[in-house]
Amino acid sequence: SSSAACAPTLSSLMAEVFVPLPLSHGATGLAGLEAPGRTVQDSHFAGRTEHGGSSAGLSWSLSLSAVAVLAVRRQRSRKQTRRARGGEAVSTLPMEDQWIAKLDLDGFGKEVHELGERLRKEQGESDQKHLKKMAWWNKFCAFVGLATLWWKPNPLTVIMLALYTTSRWTMIGHHASHGGYNHTDESGRYSSRGFALGSLWRRTRDWLDWMLPEAWGIEHNQLHHYRLGEETDPDLVERNVEQWKGWQKYARTFASMMVWKWAYYAPNTFKELKVAELKKKGEPLPEGFDEKAPMTLNQVIRLAGTGKNVFKIREF
Repeated sequence: SSSAACAPTLSSLMAEVFVPLPLSHGATGLAGLEAPGRTVQDSHFAGRTEHGGSSAGLSWSLSLSAVAVLAVRRQRSRKQTRRARGGEAVSTLPMEDQWIAKLDLDGFGKEVHELGERLRKEQGESDQKHLKKMAWWNKFCAFVGLATLWWKPNPLTVIMLALYTTSRWTMIGHHASHGGYNHTDESGRYSSRGFALGSLWRRTRDWLDWMLPEAWGIEHNQLHHYRLGEETDPDLVERNVEQWKGWQKYARTFASMMVWKWAYYAPNTFKELKVAELKKKGEPLPEGFDEKAPMTLNQVIRLAGTGKNVFKIREF
């Protein structure tokens, strides 16, 4: 049958686990096969009998048996828990997503990691100069925009302040929070653990925007990027606007262009921060609270005083 043809032999299963083990160090190899958090304590596995004599034959006999058992368990576990990135069982995925079952996720992850390491090692003085140049242009846009506020009608102020806020977010704040400048800025100001975090002064100096940087880190860096395009992705636009029908799709889209950052993104990122804090403490969410539903300023006001929100208005 096709399933029998695809099923690996015991020798291949043993080779998969056993090959990396050095043949002269049964104890070291077997210790590596132990489940996380467990250690090998039996004296036989250490290559010695309890009387101190050598027991290489017995040790390797036990080693081979343990390897076979672990290999079979590993294969069974793979069959039972073969899942996609979002946690769905592969068999339940639509036909167009079935390719995930054949993707070597471990190999893909290894290649991405190696690429990241190579790019990190290539970073140097030129990257630092580029960061400083972008930061300088960003401040220049802010200076010109603020310095020309008195002049009206004034498209220059609008353009300069728009360039400042957008580039500060998409080119500096976004990259810094992802750790993109961790190895290029020696001062640490643009590192993922220092940029706009820790105090009101740092937030004002580094990234004065509607979103709380800590909330952005949870909503964007963790939830969005690790669940990209899935139902649990908080930035899944098609789900967030699925109730917009007919003329509303156009009217609400235009209105959102004007107010979305403070009317939607600020409260929604803050909601994700509070949800994460409650889960970390092991506390339940309010009864009837849908953590997947987008949080808008309108909902913040509507839920005020009901006890059905994860935060109060004064916190926000």
